[in-house]
Amino acid sequence: MANVGEGINGRVHHGHLAEAAVEDLCRRCGRCCCVKIQIDGEFLLTPYLCPHLDPRTRLCTIYARRYELNPLCSGPLAGIQDGFWPDACAYADAIPGYRGPRMATPEEAEKYAQACEAIQDLIRQAAVRRLALALHAPPFAPVAAPLPPGGQAF
Repeated sequence: MANVGEGINGRVHHGHLAEAAVEDLCRRCGRCCCVKIQIDGEFLLTPYLCPHLDPRTRLCTIYARRYELNPLCSGPLAGIQDGFWPDACAYADAIPGYRGPRMATPEEAEKYAQACEAIQDLIRQAAVRRLALALHAPPFAPVAAPLPPGGQAF
């Protein structure tokens, strides 16, 4: 894993990045909002998008509450530390030695389509549940998500 303290365009202070300063670097490519899966210890970016990403504007529709409503959403710092951002991501491109996930091949994307769609559904359900709790209303009943062959729930 890359040493985050080594720099993102010089916006490092004592080995820590200021999250707000890093947000300004975003190029709005939307690749950080791709559903990521881990296969044999390797993270893959899939062509499946977070259901909260507007594909036209490439902006998050729940941005102000994204961490609250989407438990799988990673901020810039966590995404770098976890190796979730693509190599060309502005958050990571200035970090020496950083290697992000690779894009899944079309065959891999097809093979894991059901799991990716299940992840999208879980993200939607989490947002509905959390909003319902905030409004003191009962959430929708959970939907069982299929796992890929030999896969584990994460």
